[in-house]
Amino acid sequence: MSRKKMIYRLFRSCVFYCMVVAVLAAASIAWAAFRVEYGGRVSMVEVPAEEYQGRVYVEVATLFSQIGGIVYYSPIMQKVHLTFRHTKWVLSMDKGVAVSETGEEVRLGQEIFIEGTAVFATPDLLSRLLGIDITAADVAEDPVPSPTPFEVAPDVRMNILRGVRYSTEHADERTRITFDFVSDPPSHVVEVDNPSRRVLLRFDNCSLGSDVSSVQIGDSRTNRVEFREVNNAVEVAVVLNAAVKVDKGVLGGVNPRIFIDIEASPLAEREPLIEVIASPTPTPLDPTPTPVEPTPTPLEPTPTPEEELLFDKINPRLVVIDPGHGGRDPGAIANGLREKDVVLDISRKLRDELVRQGFEVIMTREGDTYPTLQGRTSFANHQNPLLFLSVHANAAPNLRAEGVEAFVGSARYSGEGAEEVARRENEFFVAEGQARPPVTQGRDTAILESLYYGSRQVSAEAGEKITSNIVAVTSQRNRGLKEAPLLILKNMFFPAVLLEVGFLTNSAEAQRLANPDFHDKLVQGIVRGIKELRESQTIQQFLED
Repeated sequence: MSRKKMIYRLFRSCVFYCMVVAVLAAASIAWAAFRVEYGGRVSMVEVPAEEYQGRVYVEVATLFSQIGGIVYYSPIMQKVHLTFRHTKWVLSMDKGVAVSETGEEVRLGQEIFIEGTAVFATPDLLSRLLGIDITAADVAEDPVPSPTPFEVAPDVRMNILRGVRYSTEHADERTRITFDFVSDPPSHVVEVDNPSRRVLLRFDNCSLGSDVSSVQIGDSRTNRVEFREVNNAVEVAVVLNAAVKVDKGVLGGVNPRIFIDIEASPLAEREPLIEVIASPTPTPLDPTPTPVEPTPTPLEPTPTPEEELLFDKINPRLVVIDPGHGGRDPGAIANGLREKDVVLDISRKLRDELVRQGFEVIMTREGDTYPTLQGRTSFANHQNPLLFLSVHANAAPNLRAEGVEAFVGSARYSGEGAEEVARRENEFFVAEGQARPPVTQGRDTAILESLYYGSRQVSAEAGEKITSNIVAVTSQRNRGLKEAPLLILKNMFFPAVLLEVGFLTNSAEAQRLANPDFHDKLVQGIVRGIKELRESQTIQQFLED
Protein backbone atom coordinates (compact mmCIF):
# COMPACT_ATOMS: atom_id res chain seq x y z
CA MET A 1 0.00 0.00 0.00
CA SER A 2 1.36 3.44 -0.92
CA ARG A 3 2.13 6.01 1.79
CA LYS A 4 -0.51 8.33 0.31
CA LYS A 5 -3.25 5.69 0.49
CA MET A 6 -2.29 4.76 4.04
CA ILE A 7 -2.52 8.38 5.19
CA TYR A 8 -5.88 8.74 3.46
CA ARG A 9 -7.31 5.64 5.17
CA LEU A 10 -6.07 6.76 8.58
CA PHE A 11 -7.61 10.19 8.00
CA ARG A 12 -10.96 8.65 6.96
CA SER A 13 -11.02 6.38 10.02
CA CYS A 14 -10.25 9.29 12.33
CA VAL A 15 -13.03 11.37 10.80
CA PHE A 16 -15.53 8.54 11.21
CA TYR A 17 -14.59 7.93 14.85
CA CYS A 18 -14.78 11.64 15.61
CA MET A 19 -18.31 11.62 14.23
CA VAL A 20 -19.19 8.68 16.48
CA VAL A 21 -17.71 10.41 19.56
CA ALA A 22 -19.69 13.53 18.76
CA VAL A 23 -22.89 11.52 18.61
CA LEU A 24 -22.14 9.86 21.95
CA ALA A 25 -21.33 13.14 23.64
CA ALA A 26 -24.54 14.84 22.58
CA ALA A 27 -27.03 11.97 22.69
CA SER A 28 -29.58 11.46 25.43
CA ILE A 29 -30.70 7.91 26.27
CA ALA A 30 -34.32 7.01 26.96
CA TRP A 31 -36.73 4.19 26.30
CA ALA A 32 -39.26 4.93 23.60
CA ALA A 33 -42.19 3.18 21.94
CA PHE A 34 -42.11 2.49 18.21
CA ARG A 35 -44.40 1.00 15.61
CA VAL A 36 -42.43 -1.57 13.61
CA GLU A 37 -43.64 -2.98 10.28
CA TYR A 38 -41.89 -5.65 8.21
CA GLY A 39 -43.13 -8.21 5.71
CA GLY A 40 -46.78 -7.33 6.34
CA ARG A 41 -46.46 -7.64 10.13
CA VAL A 42 -46.90 -4.84 12.65
CA SER A 43 -45.44 -4.81 16.17
CA MET A 44 -45.36 -2.30 19.01
CA VAL A 45 -41.97 -2.31 20.73
CA GLU A 46 -40.12 -0.38 23.43
CA VAL A 47 -36.38 0.07 22.94
CA PRO A 48 -33.59 2.34 24.19
CA ALA A 49 -33.35 5.34 21.84
CA GLU A 50 -30.98 8.27 21.54
CA GLU A 51 -31.47 11.58 19.76
CA TYR A 52 -28.75 13.69 18.20
CA GLN A 53 -29.14 16.69 15.86
CA GLY A 54 -32.75 15.80 15.14
CA ARG A 55 -31.98 12.13 14.37
CA VAL A 56 -33.29 9.23 16.42
CA TYR A 57 -31.13 6.15 16.96
CA VAL A 58 -32.58 2.84 18.26
CA GLU A 59 -30.65 0.13 20.07
CA VAL A 60 -30.66 -2.79 17.63
CA ALA A 61 -30.21 -5.76 19.99
CA THR A 62 -33.28 -4.83 22.06
CA LEU A 63 -35.29 -4.24 18.89
CA PHE A 64 -34.25 -7.59 17.43
CA SER A 65 -35.05 -9.39 20.69
CA GLN A 66 -38.68 -8.40 20.14
CA ILE A 67 -39.11 -8.88 16.39
CA GLY A 68 -36.56 -11.63 15.72
CA GLY A 69 -33.09 -10.97 14.36
CA ILE A 70 -29.39 -11.25 15.11
CA VAL A 71 -26.88 -8.50 15.83
CA TYR A 72 -23.25 -9.24 16.64
CA TYR A 73 -20.53 -6.63 17.19
CA SER A 74 -16.86 -7.55 16.98
CA PRO A 75 -14.77 -4.86 18.74
CA ILE A 76 -11.53 -6.35 17.41
CA MET A 77 -12.63 -6.38 13.77
CA GLN A 78 -14.72 -3.20 14.15
CA LYS A 79 -17.60 -4.89 12.35
CA VAL A 80 -21.31 -5.20 13.06
CA HIS A 81 -23.12 -8.27 11.68
CA LEU A 82 -26.86 -7.79 11.12
CA THR A 83 -29.16 -10.69 10.19
CA PHE A 84 -32.91 -10.24 9.87
CA ARG A 85 -35.10 -12.88 8.30
CA HIS A 86 -33.31 -13.76 5.03
CA THR A 87 -31.04 -10.70 4.87
CA LYS A 88 -27.45 -10.35 6.10
CA TRP A 89 -25.18 -7.30 6.19
CA VAL A 90 -21.68 -6.66 7.54
CA LEU A 91 -21.12 -3.06 8.66
CA SER A 92 -17.46 -1.99 8.77
CA MET A 93 -17.29 0.75 11.37
CA ASP A 94 -13.72 1.74 10.47
CA LYS A 95 -14.55 2.13 6.78
CA GLY A 96 -18.04 3.56 7.16
CA VAL A 97 -19.60 1.10 4.70
CA ALA A 98 -22.17 -1.72 4.86
CA VAL A 99 -21.78 -4.74 2.56
CA SER A 100 -24.50 -7.34 1.91
CA GLU A 101 -23.83 -11.02 1.38
CA THR A 102 -24.30 -10.40 -2.36
CA GLY A 103 -21.73 -7.61 -2.47
CA GLU A 104 -24.07 -4.62 -2.46
CA GLU A 105 -22.55 -1.61 -0.67
CA VAL A 106 -24.20 1.23 1.27
CA ARG A 107 -22.33 4.19 2.80
CA LEU A 108 -23.04 4.58 6.51
CA GLY A 109 -22.33 8.22 7.32
CA GLN A 110 -23.61 9.10 10.81
CA GLU A 111 -26.40 6.51 10.78
CA ILE A 112 -24.84 4.07 13.24
CA PHE A 113 -22.59 4.15 16.29
CA ILE A 114 -21.43 1.89 19.13
CA GLU A 115 -21.90 2.69 22.80
CA GLY A 116 -19.94 0.19 24.86
CA THR A 117 -20.98 -2.96 23.00
CA ALA A 118 -24.50 -1.74 22.13
CA VAL A 119 -25.25 -0.99 18.49
CA PHE A 120 -27.43 2.06 17.76
CA ALA A 121 -28.78 2.73 14.26
CA THR A 122 -31.25 5.11 12.64
CA PRO A 123 -34.63 3.75 11.53
CA ASP A 124 -33.78 4.95 8.02
CA LEU A 125 -30.68 2.74 7.89
CA LEU A 126 -32.58 -0.32 9.15
CA SER A 127 -35.25 0.36 6.55
CA ARG A 128 -32.75 0.57 3.69
CA LEU A 129 -30.76 -2.48 4.73
CA LEU A 130 -33.41 -4.79 6.20
CA GLY A 131 -36.80 -3.52 5.04
CA ILE A 132 -37.92 -2.63 8.59
CA ASP A 133 -40.24 0.40 8.79
CA ILE A 134 -39.86 2.07 12.22
CA THR A 135 -41.96 5.04 13.28
CA ALA A 136 -42.68 6.69 16.63
CA ALA A 137 -45.71 5.00 18.20
CA ASP A 138 -48.96 6.76 18.94
CA VAL A 139 -49.49 6.25 22.68
CA ALA A 140 -53.20 5.82 22.04
CA GLU A 141 -52.60 3.01 19.58
CA ASP A 142 -53.47 -0.44 20.88
CA PRO A 143 -50.29 -2.47 21.12
CA VAL A 144 -49.91 -5.41 18.80
CA PRO A 145 -48.22 -8.49 20.28
CA SER A 146 -44.61 -8.69 19.12
CA PRO A 147 -43.20 -12.00 17.95
CA THR A 148 -40.00 -13.02 19.72
CA PRO A 149 -37.03 -14.82 18.17
CA PHE A 150 -38.58 -18.02 19.52
CA GLU A 151 -42.19 -17.29 18.46
CA VAL A 152 -42.43 -16.18 14.86
CA ALA A 153 -45.87 -14.96 13.85
CA PRO A 154 -47.21 -16.48 10.61
CA ASP A 155 -47.00 -14.28 7.54
CA VAL A 156 -50.52 -14.42 6.12
CA ARG A 157 -50.12 -11.90 3.32
CA MET A 158 -49.68 -13.45 -0.13
CA ASN A 159 -46.42 -12.44 -1.77
CA ILE A 160 -46.03 -11.92 -5.53
CA LEU A 161 -43.20 -13.06 -7.80
CA ARG A 162 -43.11 -9.92 -9.92
CA GLY A 163 -40.25 -10.74 -12.26
CA VAL A 164 -37.32 -12.92 -13.22
CA ARG A 165 -34.01 -11.94 -14.79
CA TYR A 166 -30.76 -13.68 -15.62
CA SER A 167 -27.16 -13.01 -16.57
CA THR A 168 -24.53 -15.29 -18.07
CA GLU A 169 -20.92 -14.84 -16.94
CA HIS A 170 -18.78 -16.67 -19.48
CA ALA A 171 -15.55 -15.80 -17.69
CA ASP A 172 -16.81 -17.31 -14.44
CA GLU A 173 -18.75 -20.07 -16.22
CA ARG A 174 -21.74 -19.08 -14.16
CA THR A 175 -25.40 -18.30 -14.78
CA ARG A 176 -27.26 -16.14 -12.25
CA ILE A 177 -31.07 -16.27 -12.18
CA THR A 178 -32.77 -13.67 -9.98
CA PHE A 179 -36.38 -13.80 -8.77
CA ASP A 180 -37.83 -10.43 -7.69
CA PHE A 181 -40.67 -10.20 -5.16
CA VAL A 182 -43.12 -7.51 -4.11
CA SER A 183 -42.40 -8.00 -0.37
CA ASP A 184 -39.82 -9.84 1.74
CA PRO A 185 -38.51 -13.05 0.11
CA PRO A 186 -40.87 -15.93 0.97
CA SER A 187 -40.00 -19.24 2.61
CA HIS A 188 -38.73 -21.47 -0.14
CA VAL A 189 -37.14 -24.73 -1.26
CA VAL A 190 -34.28 -25.09 -3.75
CA GLU A 191 -33.35 -28.55 -5.00
CA VAL A 192 -30.87 -29.75 -7.61
CA ASP A 193 -32.00 -32.84 -9.53
CA ASN A 194 -29.07 -33.53 -11.86
CA PRO A 195 -30.28 -36.88 -13.24
CA SER A 196 -33.43 -35.22 -14.61
CA ARG A 197 -31.47 -32.07 -15.53
CA ARG A 198 -33.51 -29.64 -13.44
CA VAL A 199 -33.18 -27.17 -10.60
CA LEU A 200 -36.48 -27.08 -8.72
CA LEU A 201 -37.68 -24.13 -6.65
CA ARG A 202 -40.84 -23.60 -4.65
CA PHE A 203 -41.90 -20.21 -3.22
CA ASP A 204 -44.55 -20.68 -0.53
CA ASN A 205 -47.51 -18.33 0.07
CA CYS A 206 -46.76 -16.68 -3.26
CA SER A 207 -48.46 -16.00 -6.60
CA LEU A 208 -47.17 -15.25 -10.11
CA GLY A 209 -47.12 -11.67 -11.34
CA SER A 210 -49.05 -10.97 -14.53
CA ASP A 211 -45.86 -10.30 -16.52
CA VAL A 212 -43.97 -13.45 -15.48
CA SER A 213 -43.69 -16.13 -18.16
CA SER A 214 -41.29 -18.82 -19.34
CA VAL A 215 -37.72 -17.55 -19.92
CA GLN A 216 -35.38 -18.98 -22.56
CA ILE A 217 -31.69 -18.78 -21.55
CA GLY A 218 -29.85 -21.24 -23.77
CA ASP A 219 -26.26 -21.14 -22.48
CA SER A 220 -24.04 -24.15 -21.86
CA ARG A 221 -25.50 -24.73 -18.39
CA THR A 222 -29.14 -23.66 -18.52
CA ASN A 223 -31.83 -24.11 -21.14
CA ARG A 224 -34.97 -22.36 -19.85
CA VAL A 225 -37.01 -21.40 -16.79
CA GLU A 226 -40.66 -22.48 -16.41
CA PHE A 227 -43.29 -21.43 -13.85
CA ARG A 228 -46.61 -22.65 -12.45
CA GLU A 229 -48.90 -21.89 -9.50
CA VAL A 230 -49.96 -24.77 -7.24
CA ASN A 231 -51.76 -24.54 -3.89
CA ASN A 232 -50.81 -20.94 -3.00
CA ALA A 233 -47.22 -21.50 -4.12
CA VAL A 234 -45.12 -20.75 -7.18
CA GLU A 235 -43.13 -23.69 -8.51
CA VAL A 236 -40.18 -23.10 -10.80
CA ALA A 237 -38.23 -25.56 -12.95
CA VAL A 238 -34.88 -24.51 -14.40
CA VAL A 239 -34.18 -26.93 -17.23
CA LEU A 240 -30.45 -27.70 -17.44
CA ASN A 241 -28.05 -28.55 -20.24
CA ALA A 242 -25.44 -30.10 -17.93
CA ALA A 243 -24.91 -31.39 -14.40
CA VAL A 244 -24.47 -28.39 -12.12
CA LYS A 245 -23.91 -27.19 -8.60
CA VAL A 246 -26.00 -24.33 -7.20
CA ASP A 247 -25.39 -21.54 -4.68
CA LYS A 248 -28.27 -19.44 -3.35
CA GLY A 249 -28.57 -15.90 -2.04
CA VAL A 250 -31.40 -13.92 -0.44
CA LEU A 251 -31.67 -10.15 -0.13
CA GLY A 252 -34.43 -8.05 1.42
CA GLY A 253 -34.71 -4.26 1.58
CA VAL A 254 -36.18 -2.11 -1.14
CA ASN A 255 -35.68 -4.78 -3.83
CA PRO A 256 -36.39 -8.15 -2.18
CA ARG A 257 -35.07 -11.04 -4.22
CA ILE A 258 -33.77 -14.59 -4.25
CA PHE A 259 -31.07 -15.58 -6.70
CA ILE A 260 -29.30 -18.79 -7.66
CA ASP A 261 -25.84 -19.10 -9.20
CA ILE A 262 -25.51 -22.12 -11.47
CA GLU A 263 -22.09 -23.57 -12.31
CA ALA A 264 -21.26 -26.64 -14.37
CA SER A 265 -20.05 -29.51 -12.17
CA PRO A 266 -19.29 -32.92 -13.69
CA LEU A 267 -18.88 -34.33 -10.17
CA ALA A 268 -22.49 -33.41 -9.40
CA GLU A 269 -23.65 -36.09 -11.83
CA ARG A 270 -22.98 -38.67 -9.12
CA GLU A 271 -25.13 -36.86 -6.60
CA PRO A 272 -28.77 -37.75 -7.35
CA LEU A 273 -30.23 -34.98 -5.21
CA ILE A 274 -28.59 -32.07 -3.42
CA GLU A 275 -30.88 -29.91 -1.34
CA VAL A 276 -29.40 -26.45 -1.06
CA ILE A 277 -31.93 -25.03 1.40
CA ALA A 278 -35.40 -26.05 2.40
CA SER A 279 -38.29 -24.71 4.39
CA PRO A 280 -39.30 -26.98 7.30
CA THR A 281 -41.84 -28.95 5.25
CA PRO A 282 -40.51 -29.00 1.66
CA THR A 283 -42.81 -30.22 -1.08
CA PRO A 284 -41.22 -31.40 -4.36
CA LEU A 285 -42.57 -30.16 -7.67
CA ASP A 286 -43.58 -33.69 -8.60
CA PRO A 287 -45.16 -34.96 -5.37
CA THR A 288 -44.51 -38.54 -4.39
CA PRO A 289 -46.38 -40.49 -1.73
CA THR A 290 -45.28 -39.39 1.72
CA PRO A 291 -43.81 -42.33 3.68
CA VAL A 292 -45.51 -43.17 6.94
CA GLU A 293 -43.31 -42.07 9.79
CA PRO A 294 -42.44 -44.89 12.22
CA THR A 295 -44.16 -44.89 15.58
CA PRO A 296 -42.02 -43.12 18.21
CA THR A 297 -39.92 -45.50 20.29
CA PRO A 298 -40.73 -46.27 23.92
CA LEU A 299 -37.72 -44.10 24.80
CA GLU A 300 -39.87 -41.03 24.17
CA PRO A 301 -42.30 -41.38 27.10
CA THR A 302 -44.89 -38.84 28.12
CA PRO A 303 -43.09 -36.73 30.71
CA THR A 304 -44.23 -36.95 34.29
CA PRO A 305 -45.53 -33.73 35.87
CA GLU A 306 -42.83 -31.07 36.08
CA GLU A 307 -43.22 -30.63 39.82
CA GLU A 308 -41.96 -34.20 40.26
CA LEU A 309 -38.59 -33.41 38.65
CA LEU A 310 -35.58 -33.72 40.94
CA PHE A 311 -33.20 -31.08 39.63
CA ASP A 312 -30.89 -31.41 42.65
CA LYS A 313 -29.80 -34.97 41.83
CA ILE A 314 -27.65 -36.36 39.01
CA ASN A 315 -26.76 -39.83 37.76
CA PRO A 316 -22.99 -39.73 36.97
CA ARG A 317 -23.26 -42.92 34.92
CA LEU A 318 -26.09 -41.82 32.62
CA VAL A 319 -25.72 -40.12 29.23
CA VAL A 320 -28.66 -39.02 27.06
CA ILE A 321 -27.80 -39.00 23.35
CA ASP A 322 -29.96 -36.90 21.05
CA PRO A 323 -29.40 -37.72 17.35
CA GLY A 324 -30.38 -34.40 15.75
CA HIS A 325 -33.38 -33.90 13.46
CA GLY A 326 -35.09 -37.11 12.25
CA GLY A 327 -38.35 -38.11 10.59
CA ARG A 328 -39.82 -35.26 8.58
CA ASP A 329 -36.84 -33.05 9.48
CA PRO A 330 -33.83 -34.22 7.42
CA GLY A 331 -31.44 -31.56 8.69
CA ALA A 332 -28.68 -30.47 6.32
CA ILE A 333 -28.51 -32.27 2.97
CA ALA A 334 -25.42 -32.08 0.78
CA ASN A 335 -23.04 -34.30 -1.19
CA GLY A 336 -25.59 -37.11 -1.21
CA LEU A 337 -25.87 -37.27 2.60
CA ARG A 338 -28.69 -36.38 4.98
CA GLU A 339 -27.74 -35.10 8.40
CA LYS A 340 -30.43 -37.11 10.20
CA ASP A 341 -29.02 -40.40 8.82
CA VAL A 342 -25.36 -39.63 9.51
CA VAL A 343 -25.91 -38.57 13.12
CA LEU A 344 -28.19 -41.52 13.87
CA ASP A 345 -25.51 -43.96 12.70
CA ILE A 346 -22.88 -42.23 14.83
CA SER A 347 -25.21 -42.05 17.85
CA ARG A 348 -26.00 -45.77 17.70
CA LYS A 349 -22.30 -46.62 17.69
CA LEU A 350 -21.69 -44.13 20.49
CA ARG A 351 -24.45 -45.74 22.57
CA ASP A 352 -22.97 -49.21 22.12
CA GLU A 353 -19.45 -48.10 23.03
CA LEU A 354 -20.57 -46.16 26.11
CA VAL A 355 -22.48 -49.19 27.34
CA ARG A 356 -19.34 -51.29 26.88
CA GLN A 357 -17.48 -48.72 28.99
CA GLY A 358 -19.99 -49.11 31.86
CA PHE A 359 -22.32 -46.17 31.18
CA GLU A 360 -26.09 -46.17 31.07
CA VAL A 361 -27.36 -44.67 27.81
CA ILE A 362 -30.76 -43.45 26.67
CA MET A 363 -31.42 -42.09 23.19
CA THR A 364 -34.14 -39.58 22.28
CA ARG A 365 -34.69 -41.51 19.06
CA GLU A 366 -33.59 -44.98 17.98
CA GLY A 367 -34.84 -44.75 14.40
CA ASP A 368 -36.04 -42.28 11.77
CA THR A 369 -38.55 -40.57 14.06
CA TYR A 370 -39.04 -36.91 14.95
CA PRO A 371 -39.15 -36.24 18.70
CA THR A 372 -40.53 -32.79 19.44
CA LEU A 373 -38.40 -30.18 21.16
CA GLN A 374 -40.34 -30.74 24.38
CA GLY A 375 -40.03 -34.50 23.89
CA ARG A 376 -36.25 -34.21 23.74
CA THR A 377 -35.53 -31.70 26.53
CA SER A 378 -38.24 -32.56 29.03
CA PHE A 379 -37.52 -36.25 28.54
CA ALA A 380 -33.80 -35.70 29.10
CA ASN A 381 -34.37 -33.55 32.21
CA HIS A 382 -36.34 -36.39 33.75
CA GLN A 383 -33.31 -38.67 33.45
CA ASN A 384 -30.98 -36.47 35.58
CA PRO A 385 -28.07 -37.24 33.23
CA LEU A 386 -24.36 -36.63 33.57
CA LEU A 387 -24.56 -35.22 30.05
CA PHE A 388 -27.13 -34.46 27.36
CA LEU A 389 -25.32 -34.70 24.01
CA SER A 390 -27.14 -33.56 20.85
CA VAL A 391 -25.25 -34.88 17.81
CA HIS A 392 -25.35 -32.93 14.54
CA ALA A 393 -23.50 -32.47 11.25
CA ASN A 394 -22.72 -28.99 9.98
CA ALA A 395 -23.31 -27.04 6.76
CA ALA A 396 -22.05 -23.68 5.49
CA PRO A 397 -22.20 -21.45 2.39
CA ASN A 398 -18.39 -21.66 2.36
CA LEU A 399 -17.83 -25.11 0.85
CA ARG A 400 -14.29 -25.19 2.27
CA ALA A 401 -15.48 -24.90 5.89
CA GLU A 402 -14.47 -27.99 7.88
CA GLY A 403 -13.91 -29.35 11.35
CA VAL A 404 -15.62 -30.26 14.59
CA GLU A 405 -17.10 -27.80 17.09
CA ALA A 406 -19.23 -27.82 20.23
CA PHE A 407 -21.92 -25.42 21.45
CA VAL A 408 -23.24 -24.57 24.88
CA GLY A 409 -26.45 -22.64 25.47
CA SER A 410 -26.22 -18.88 25.89
CA ALA A 411 -28.24 -15.73 25.36
CA ARG A 412 -25.46 -14.41 23.12
CA TYR A 413 -23.50 -15.55 20.10
CA SER A 414 -19.83 -16.36 20.43
CA GLY A 415 -17.60 -17.93 17.78
CA GLU A 416 -17.39 -18.00 14.01
CA GLY A 417 -20.59 -19.22 12.38
CA ALA A 418 -22.55 -19.38 15.66
CA GLU A 419 -25.41 -17.29 14.28
CA GLU A 420 -25.78 -19.46 11.18
CA VAL A 421 -25.75 -22.69 13.20
CA ALA A 422 -28.38 -21.35 15.62
CA ARG A 423 -30.62 -20.20 12.76
CA ARG A 424 -30.43 -23.57 11.04
CA GLU A 425 -30.81 -25.74 14.15
CA ASN A 426 -33.67 -23.62 15.56
CA GLU A 427 -35.57 -23.22 12.30
CA PHE A 428 -37.66 -26.38 12.39
CA PHE A 429 -38.61 -25.97 16.06
CA VAL A 430 -39.61 -22.33 15.53
CA ALA A 431 -41.63 -23.10 12.42
CA GLU A 432 -43.65 -25.65 14.34
CA GLY A 433 -44.29 -23.32 17.27
CA GLN A 434 -42.19 -25.43 19.65
CA ALA A 435 -40.08 -22.58 20.92
CA ARG A 436 -41.32 -22.53 24.51
CA PRO A 437 -41.78 -26.01 25.99
CA PRO A 438 -43.37 -25.68 29.43
CA VAL A 439 -40.47 -27.16 31.37
CA THR A 440 -40.72 -24.48 34.07
CA GLN A 441 -44.32 -25.22 34.94
CA GLY A 442 -44.77 -25.47 38.70
CA ARG A 443 -41.16 -24.48 39.41
CA ASP A 444 -39.49 -21.32 40.69
CA THR A 445 -38.04 -19.67 37.57
CA ALA A 446 -35.13 -18.14 39.49
CA ILE A 447 -34.13 -21.56 40.84
CA LEU A 448 -34.31 -23.11 37.38
CA GLU A 449 -32.23 -20.32 35.88
CA SER A 450 -29.56 -20.78 38.54
CA LEU A 451 -29.51 -24.51 37.77
CA TYR A 452 -29.23 -23.75 34.06
CA TYR A 453 -26.31 -21.35 34.49
CA GLY A 454 -24.71 -23.56 37.12
CA SER A 455 -24.51 -26.43 34.65
CA ARG A 456 -23.01 -24.26 31.88
CA GLN A 457 -19.50 -24.44 33.30
CA VAL A 458 -19.71 -28.22 33.22
CA SER A 459 -21.22 -28.05 29.72
CA ALA A 460 -18.32 -25.90 28.52
CA GLU A 461 -15.76 -28.31 29.93
CA ALA A 462 -17.62 -31.23 28.35
CA GLY A 463 -17.59 -29.53 24.96
CA GLU A 464 -13.87 -28.76 25.16
CA LYS A 465 -12.92 -32.28 26.28
CA ILE A 466 -15.05 -33.96 23.61
CA THR A 467 -13.80 -31.82 20.71
CA SER A 468 -10.14 -32.04 21.74
CA ASN A 469 -10.35 -35.83 22.00
CA ILE A 470 -12.13 -36.15 18.65
CA VAL A 471 -9.41 -34.06 16.99
CA ALA A 472 -6.70 -36.20 18.58
CA VAL A 473 -8.21 -39.29 16.96
CA THR A 474 -9.54 -37.98 13.61
CA SER A 475 -7.06 -35.13 12.90
CA GLN A 476 -9.98 -32.86 12.05
CA ARG A 477 -9.74 -29.11 12.52
CA ASN A 478 -10.81 -28.10 16.03
CA ARG A 479 -13.19 -25.16 15.59
CA GLY A 480 -13.48 -24.88 19.36
CA LEU A 481 -16.21 -24.19 21.88
CA LYS A 482 -18.94 -21.73 20.91
CA GLU A 483 -22.09 -20.22 22.39
CA ALA A 484 -25.52 -19.59 20.89
CA PRO A 485 -29.20 -19.40 21.95
CA LEU A 486 -29.96 -22.92 20.74
CA LEU A 487 -33.47 -24.07 21.61
CA ILE A 488 -32.41 -27.66 22.13
CA LEU A 489 -30.11 -26.47 24.97
CA LYS A 490 -32.28 -23.62 26.25
CA ASN A 491 -34.37 -25.74 28.61
CA MET A 492 -31.77 -28.27 29.74
CA PHE A 493 -30.91 -28.01 33.45
CA PHE A 494 -28.13 -30.58 33.37
CA PRO A 495 -24.80 -30.43 31.49
CA ALA A 496 -25.71 -30.18 27.80
CA VAL A 497 -23.69 -29.87 24.59
CA LEU A 498 -24.59 -29.67 20.92
CA LEU A 499 -21.81 -31.33 18.93
CA GLU A 500 -21.18 -30.68 15.22
CA VAL A 501 -19.08 -33.61 13.97
CA GLY A 502 -18.13 -32.13 10.57
CA PHE A 503 -19.41 -30.33 7.47
CA LEU A 504 -21.60 -32.14 4.96
CA THR A 505 -21.08 -29.24 2.55
CA ASN A 506 -17.33 -29.89 2.41
CA SER A 507 -16.96 -32.68 -0.17
CA ALA A 508 -13.85 -34.16 1.45
CA GLU A 509 -15.30 -34.14 4.96
CA ALA A 510 -18.63 -35.46 3.67
CA GLN A 511 -16.79 -38.41 2.18
CA ARG A 512 -15.29 -39.16 5.59
CA LEU A 513 -18.65 -38.73 7.33
CA ALA A 514 -20.10 -41.34 4.98
CA ASN A 515 -17.46 -43.88 6.09
CA PRO A 516 -18.37 -46.22 9.00
CA ASP A 517 -14.68 -46.49 9.93
CA PHE A 518 -14.59 -42.73 10.44
CA HIS A 519 -17.70 -43.04 12.65
CA ASP A 520 -15.69 -45.40 14.84
CA LYS A 521 -12.97 -42.77 15.25
CA LEU A 522 -15.50 -40.08 16.12
CA VAL A 523 -17.05 -42.35 18.74
CA GLN A 524 -13.65 -43.14 20.20
CA GLY A 525 -12.94 -39.43 20.69
CA ILE A 526 -16.39 -38.67 22.15
CA VAL A 527 -16.17 -41.51 24.65
CA ARG A 528 -12.73 -40.37 25.81
CA GLY A 529 -14.09 -36.87 26.34
CA ILE A 530 -17.08 -38.08 28.36
CA LYS A 531 -14.89 -40.28 30.55
CA GLU A 532 -12.53 -37.35 31.20
CA LEU A 533 -15.54 -35.21 32.10
CA ARG A 534 -16.79 -37.74 34.63
CA GLU A 535 -13.41 -37.77 36.36
CA SER A 536 -12.88 -33.99 36.23
CA GLN A 537 -12.78 -31.70 39.24
CA THR A 538 -15.49 -29.53 37.66
CA ILE A 539 -18.09 -32.29 37.58
CA GLN A 540 -17.13 -33.42 41.08
CA GLN A 541 -17.73 -29.91 42.38
CA PHE A 542 -21.02 -29.75 40.47
CA LEU A 543 -22.13 -33.05 42.03
CA GLU A 544 -21.24 -31.81 45.52
CA ASP A 545 -23.11 -28.52 45.03
